[in-house]
Amino acid sequence: MERKISFFQKKLAFLFPLSIFIMIFDRLKVYPTVNISMYAVLKISIIIVVVIFLLGKRKIKFNLHNPMFVLVFAFMLCTLISTLFSIYQKLAIIEFRRIIELVILAFVMFIFIKNIWHERDWILFSKAMMITGFISGLSIFTDLFGWTNFYILYSDKISFLRPFGILGASNYAAGKLGIFLPFAFFCIVNYRQSKNYFQHSLSIIFTFSIMIAIFFTGSRMGGVIAVSSLLLFLIKEVKKLLRPKVTFIIIVIILIIIFINLTIPIKIDIPNINYTINSYKSLVYFITTGEEILGRNSLSTRSDMIRAGLNIFMDYPIFGVGIGNYKFVAPRYIFIRQIYYSHNTFITILSELGIVGFLFFIFICFKIINNIYYFYKNSIFISSFYFYLGLSFVNFLIMSFFLHNVTDKYFWGMFIPISMLLDYWRINRKDSEKKKDNLIYE
Repeated sequence: MERKISFFQKKLAFLFPLSIFIMIFDRLKVYPTVNISMYAVLKISIIIVVVIFLLGKRKIKFNLHNPMFVLVFAFMLCTLISTLFSIYQKLAIIEFRRIIELVILAFVMFIFIKNIWHERDWILFSKAMMITGFISGLSIFTDLFGWTNFYILYSDKISFLRPFGILGASNYAAGKLGIFLPFAFFCIVNYRQSKNYFQHSLSIIFTFSIMIAIFFTGSRMGGVIAVSSLLLFLIKEVKKLLRPKVTFIIIVIILIIIFINLTIPIKIDIPNINYTINSYKSLVYFITTGEEILGRNSLSTRSDMIRAGLNIFMDYPIFGVGIGNYKFVAPRYIFIRQIYYSHNTFITILSELGIVGFLFFIFICFKIINNIYYFYKNSIFISSFYFYLGLSFVNFLIMSFFLHNVTDKYFWGMFIPISMLLDYWRINRKDSEKKKDNLIYE
């Protein structure tokens, strides 16, 4: 993994976090009547620069002995077979083409970062992800208080009772922020260890901003992600957080908040915030009584959609009904006028790609976790980063249980290339260890 990298290449390495940053615009169209997203336009520009860089290198070494690449190729093959036997083949072909595009992009980005990325760059990567989350969250705040109307970028008919800022949809906004949040936690820890107290303080502010923005989206899924992430962060860093000075500061802040609340009672009378609070209350009410309030019936509807997906799988168990076909087949199993997706990635894959495609998707997820865990246990330089990278992926999996993410940009454009890179480093490390052992033996 050690190599000399020029100043130009170090700057060029920022194209990888930049490519992840622009994913927040994946739902924003360049123009309302033009069916192309802002993300696609910016992505093409980045890919052109990356390809030019790779072509400019005289020797680009690549070993096909990369387990992640093999699993991704197998998943793509299963998707192709499912497409051939799909119920609505035209739609399946369109979705399969999207999978191919995402796989190619992941592969190109992997080759790119393999040639210029160093393990120490994860610190800058984390900072970029934290800033991305902060900017995204800030747009939610400004929409919430009526200072901006970013929702108009997507549709003038969208209600902003559940603000999403520049992210395009409330639930997806919460999920994206949940992916960024763990990197903000890492920045808090890293900058404290390096005694960079300015960056440390800034990281704390950014982290709380991201968490509050998640809750303001009104996404109950986002609430689960934010709370579970915070708990895991506290458990991991409990020894550092329980130091006398830190404990004293936390107690003082809590006492100040209680004092202000007792002397000057805070009354919330903002429709957006009241709606968000009621949204979380409805989740608790549904769990305890099995009934819904607010008149949305979203939780029970999602349960019916998941049940329909399982029934589809029972009827088409091997290769499913074809990728993208769930929304057309599901009405046969559930009485709902309009169905867009199952609100569960795993159920979607199970029904659309059958047990074969589902297993390969699970293998890919397991491989990502396995690679991250390996470097968490064996990284000499920055092992704590891999804990928070793993937490980010766990948050993605939580999001996948509530949303349709088969072609999610963060899965294919972030976690897949990173896992391919970790596989590459892992294989190189084992080869180096074997050579050392052979030299010692000789």
